[in-house]
Amino acid sequence: RAKSQIEELLQKKNSFGSRVWISDNQLKMLKLTAEKGSIKTADALQVSGLSRKGSYNVLEKLVQLGLLERAGVKKGAYYKITEKGQEYVG
Repeated sequence: RAKSQIEELLQKKNSFGSRVWISDNQLKMLKLTAEKGSIKTADALQVSGLSRKGSYNVLEKLVQLGLLERAGVKKGAYYKITEKGQEYVG
């Protein structure tokens, strides 16, 4: 099982050829965003089972990696998948 997980992680690369390592929760949120087009922190809460702050941190990490982009402000903020994120999921 560990070997298959390592192989799967090694196959996931960003468009620049360097490795992008994301957690299972990050992958779930990325896939959800790809399916829905955009998500809010509340959507991420339902999928991940994390706290509000934990979900926010996961989404912000995906923004830092360039896989998601944040739009809106404060309670109206939502996240959209980027082209790089689409390539990662697809």
